[in-house]
Amino acid sequence: MFAGNSWWRVGALVVGALILPVGGGARGAGIDSEHLFGFTEGSDIGEKGEKELELEAFGRFGKRRGTYAAVSTTAQGKFTIFDDFRIAPGATVAYHAISGVPGLDNHHRAAFEGISFETKYRLLNRAKAPFGLTVTVFPAWARIDPTSGGPVDTYSVATAISADREIVHGRLFAAVNLTYDPVASRSRITDVWSRASMFGVSGAVATHVAGGVFVGGEVRYARAYEGLVLNRSAGDALFVGPTFYVPLSGDAWVAGVWNIQVAGHAMGFPGALDLVNFQRHEIAVRFGKPF
Repeated sequence: MFAGNSWWRVGALVVGALILPVGGGARGAGIDSEHLFGFTEGSDIGEKGEKELELEAFGRFGKRRGTYAAVSTTAQGKFTIFDDFRIAPGATVAYHAISGVPGLDNHHRAAFEGISFETKYRLLNRAKAPFGLTVTVFPAWARIDPTSGGPVDTYSVATAISADREIVHGRLFAAVNLTYDPVASRSRITDVWSRASMFGVSGAVATHVAGGVFVGGEVRYARAYEGLVLNRSAGDALFVGPTFYVPLSGDAWVAGVWNIQVAGHAMGFPGALDLVNFQRHEIAVRFGKPF
């Protein structure tokens, strides 16, 4: 646990912003909150009949020793088939550049990583309710381990709850996410199964600066576990960083986030950061375009 429980205090402030009646509450005209907050997601899913192509490049950089870079690029087609329900099949390719990292094989390789099928159901529409609330279920299969780049068969079903609120009409938004991600993986080299899970909580704010451009900040806490149901803690990490969202012509948009691990601990390893289960830097850039 981090000294002073500072991440809990940050989370409490954002949660308070969501539930207190501080102005606004109705959806800002033309503002889609889903990608305003970085890795934290807003509750919006688009209107019935909307279709969108989204590309995301997600990079993870930095271990305690050696050189480490892993970049996954995912293409998703998003289809809002009912007023409050959306599906999004996707496919991912990955590139790993690893050299001299203890416990990981050295290699520089690009490969097809896997497929996914995201579903989102909006329980509360923030245009009508005090805040928005959406549940995400994200089953995925991967043939490349996201950390080591080694050959595997990995099955996961990540679940997330996303809540957000418009604090100041058209100008200031806040969001909170809770995530749970169980993963079962079989090495195609040793045929050995491993099971792990992740729990996370994050909070973010975004403010309008000009011309539809939003900038903000995000705080994320993640804890890694051995076992599928949070059996035994393997380590934890606290990330902070800036975010941005920029609308483009033709209803396209680009958004990005850079998170830096500022505190953490891996069980059985010395040091103030967890660079076994997590990385020092996590960066994502997303591009979306309706079609």
